[in-house]
Amino acid sequence: IQFEWSETTNNLSFVFEIPGGNAQNTDIFFSNAYIKVNNPPKYYFECDLAGEIDANHAQNIVRFSSGSVQIVLQKAETSKYLWGSYKITPENIHPKLGRA
Repeated sequence: IQFEWSETTNNLSFVFEIPGGNAQNTDIFFSNAYIKVNNPPKYYFECDLAGEIDANHAQNIVRFSSGSVQIVLQKAETSKYLWGSYKITPENIHPKLGRA
């Protein structure tokens, strides 16, 4: 699945290219430290995030538009810094999060 991502100290954004994708045929799930985008059988993405998001934040956005989906997730208070990567790796585990 092709995608772009960006971040600010307050949020994490993804734009996934999913031709023909819409809210009825694309499953999107996220929790405090995980995101999954699935449009079977061709498009699948999942990862453990480098920091934590506020999965219940009212300003989280999932928006479909002509062949793509934009997801904007608000970072949790403990993760409001620049992560440098969207996914967790052994090199970027942050001590405040207590994740290994």
